[in-house]
Amino acid sequence: MIRAPRVPAAAGRACISRMSDGPLIIAYAGAPESAAAAADTAEEGRIFTFAPPPVGSQVVFSVAVFVACAVGAIVVAGLCLDSYQARRRDFGYTLFWSGFALAFMAGVVAYTHRDLKRLRKYGHENVRFEIRGNQLLAWAPQQWGPEPRALELEEIRDIRAGLAADIGRVRIFEIHVRRHRWFTTYWAIRVAVADRGIITRTIADLNRAVRSARKEDADDADDEAAGG
Repeated sequence: MIRAPRVPAAAGRACISRMSDGPLIIAYAGAPESAAAAADTAEEGRIFTFAPPPVGSQVVFSVAVFVACAVGAIVVAGLCLDSYQARRRDFGYTLFWSGFALAFMAGVVAYTHRDLKRLRKYGHENVRFEIRGNQLLAWAPQQWGPEPRALELEEIRDIRAGLAADIGRVRIFEIHVRRHRWFTTYWAIRVAVADRGIITRTIADLNRAVRSARKEDADDADDEAAGG
């Protein structure tokens, strides 16, 4: 990640956006204009860092899920108890579906609890894309935990971003890294950006960096084949 005062003119374009009193929203070093420059500034031109979405709204959603599941469990247990006390013929069916509903809600609570733990531990860590060799590495700690995911550059169809939510002065965009498959699959990664123009330029530079690295990798393979 490159901050504005330290970006040399030759290192490519850099874009910094800050909220008026908030943290860094997005910072990246744009892909260099030539392959030679790319080799000289590989670390600066191929790392893209974004701020994660605010955790507050996600924590509120998790708490709402817990409350809804708790209320649902009470209702289901009440229906089952009422059926038992009334000695209805359909008590067996009621017991079966009540058990199924309670198991489902327990699964939802367990999944939400795991997400909440991950949010508390990694919720404020940045989202990062890095082109390293012939791979695109992606860190999204808020969604995936601390370990990055890797994707071969040849598998990438394109990278897009769209508005997912608007929370006050912060906009939440979802970046889709789309893959070449017989049906389109993609990674979906949420980031916080103050302005649509910034995310548009960033994604354009990221796509350009992927194409440049893919071309360099192909050229290196051709050179090795010719040398062999």
